[in-house]
Amino acid sequence: MARRLTPLLLIGLLGLTVLLDVPQWGAPWVYEDENWRVQILEDAPLWRPPSRALTMQTYHWTWQQVGMEPAAYRAGNLLLHLLAGVLVYGIGRILVGYTAGLIGAGLFLLHPSNSAAANYVSARAEVLATVWVLLAVWLALRVDRAWRWLAGGV
Repeated sequence: MARRLTPLLLIGLLGLTVLLDVPQWGAPWVYEDENWRVQILEDAPLWRPPSRALTMQTYHWTWQQVGMEPAAYRAGNLLLHLLAGVLVYGIGRILVGYTAGLIGAGLFLLHPSNSAAANYVSARAEVLATVWVLLAVWLALRVDRAWRWLAGGV
């Protein structure tokens, strides 16, 4: 029973996260975001480590698409946050089961400290890092399938 309801419950959690986050989109740039806003208008950086080139590339891409509207940057962060929540569910499902995966995803998606990362434009680096780490863990747990997926991509 729980297995059949899981996709619906996960979609419900994602929807609730969006509903709780959307009111923040109308907010202006905040202090930390102002520092990044200046850098967004510069040319996209070269890919030289150590840097935040991926973060700056995503900012630059958003700027090219919609300009300097803070809501668009927050929407990008929210999409990354939702993806991270799905990955938390996937990891929890593999490790301890469907119900625990849903509980973990719910805590991750709805906890105020995590949702703050989606609301601050300047937190995109942290959200991106979270997504990449969770993706690596999820792939490692599915190593037999992951290698076939990676090999198929080459």
